[in-house]
Amino acid sequence: MTVVRDLVLWLVECSGIESVSDVLDVASMVADLGLRPGVGTYTATTQPEPVEDVRRFVPTTHYVTPGIVKPDRRLNVERWEYGTVWPSARGVRCSVTISRRGGARDWDVAVRLLTWSYEHAGVPLPDLAGDASALLERIGTTLYPRVMPALGMLYSVGDDDVELPRALLDRKLAVGWRTWCGPSYVEKYGRELLLGLPDRTALLDDDGITQALDVAPLDLVTGGRGVYAGVGAYLAEHDIRPAWPRLPRPKSGATPPRQQEAPRVVDDPTADATSLDAFQDDVRALLSNTIVLDTGLRVLMLPLAWSELDGAQQTIVYSHLRQVAEFLLTEHPGSRVRFEFTEIPADLRELLSTTYPADGPVSYGLLTDPPPL
Repeated sequence: MTVVRDLVLWLVECSGIESVSDVLDVASMVADLGLRPGVGTYTATTQPEPVEDVRRFVPTTHYVTPGIVKPDRRLNVERWEYGTVWPSARGVRCSVTISRRGGARDWDVAVRLLTWSYEHAGVPLPDLAGDASALLERIGTTLYPRVMPALGMLYSVGDDDVELPRALLDRKLAVGWRTWCGPSYVEKYGRELLLGLPDRTALLDDDGITQALDVAPLDLVTGGRGVYAGVGAYLAEHDIRPAWPRLPRPKSGATPPRQQEAPRVVDDPTADATSLDAFQDDVRALLSNTIVLDTGLRVLMLPLAWSELDGAQQTIVYSHLRQVAEFLLTEHPGSRVRFEFTEIPADLRELLSTTYPADGPVSYGLLTDPPPL
């Protein structure tokens, strides 16, 4: 099995969303474009059924993050999140999240397609990559004039995007496989620079700029090394270090130990693909078992020694933790998820605390910790 990266369409700081009515408009538009909300769970024999009345269903997927007394612009304090059914590949899992952060106009729209689930859909990965990227591009192009984001991106992610939201709040430049730069980004970085991005750019009706890379969708989802090579070279010429893509830092002596120990899966030419596939299957099997307590808490246990895993294995584990958390919260509205480990070293704790803020719906701890209330 090929290690793949999820596809994400993310529209950030959407000034065209101001109310629940706008949220329902956006959900209806996404449904009309091919991703209808779904009710039910994925099993070996069943799949969610599409919802006909989107406007009646979406309000039931509303969540408010508890415990935030003073809203933080980096956190989603309110969100509408649900799983979808994609008729042409019904076994492929996908979620839609429309969220509001601390500021009254800080609305985001995210569509995340769990590309690894192509196996369940019985669709060859090259076909799925092409169809899914085209679908998300169509959704992004259609939503842009409606939601008016400061920035829109269609890109692929593993577990290396945890700091991206914070960077974009500071208006750092980000370039995806497909990108929509709103007027505020054009004003900051200049029309000439953005129109010069590889490979294709064009002006939008609101004086924003759209950009597209001529990179095969399959290379995008498998993390090909050359996906952002042209972007990196172009931005380096202009002394700009983007929030995305992640570019190598200028050499300033020895490579940090963490980079030596934990190379990315797709960038490690010596990785034993067969061994990684088997390891990934084991992780999925472990995370497929959920203990549901009387309180409604859903507990997942992953008895692996983090410090004994190599960088490729750690990448796989962390990616699947995030996928499972998103899936459970989507499939079981109002539930909480807790991950328990045999150890939580500093690097893993940092990743977890960055992704899952305290008092949120996802928590983590040790197997030896007292049972949570």
